[in-house]
Amino acid sequence: MSGIKACVKCRTFKTFEEFYRDAKLADKKSSECIACNKASRQKYREANREKERIRNRDYGKRRSELIQARVKRWRKANPGKERAKNRMREVQKLNACPPWARKGETRKLIQQFYLHAQWLEDATGLAFHVDHTVPLKNDFVCGLHVPANLMVLEASQNISKSAYWWPEQLPCQRGKGSSHSWWREMKQNEHLCDW
Repeated sequence: MSGIKACVKCRTFKTFEEFYRDAKLADKKSSECIACNKASRQKYREANREKERIRNRDYGKRRSELIQARVKRWRKANPGKERAKNRMREVQKLNACPPWARKGETRKLIQQFYLHAQWLEDATGLAFHVDHTVPLKNDFVCGLHVPANLMVLEASQNISKSAYWWPEQLPCQRGKGSSHSWWREMKQNEHLCDW
């Protein structure tokens, strides 16, 4: 709705876009323009600083409690999405998630693994994990947090697998690096290298 209206404070004619909305009035626009409204609110705030400070503090406290309650409800209603979000934060700290996997469709694909794991848990009553086929942290390889490297496993299988096995693993890569004599020798001589 477009039109012209007079402001009761500055007594000038202005377009409807220069007035706040007010559903109580016939034309659905406030009686004073936005500029006059802001000026009167500023004047009131300056005259009532202490009262405004207390009101804002109380509002912030009430709002904080409302937000915390809303977040708690969301987490309870969406455990799979919460797990995906927390895991994404963890892998970003490890620099194991490329920038293109953190947003858009790729992020949604990653989230689907966590939603599927949650669905399996709800359906079977067993614990399921989203596992990285190639481990994120290992002495020999470093996988990425991308859909091609994810799979849903029963928790007991994932725990027994640990981070010391992956497909196409060479015999010299089994176990921890420190369990191999050549690894220990390489680490001891590392300080002699020029690189």
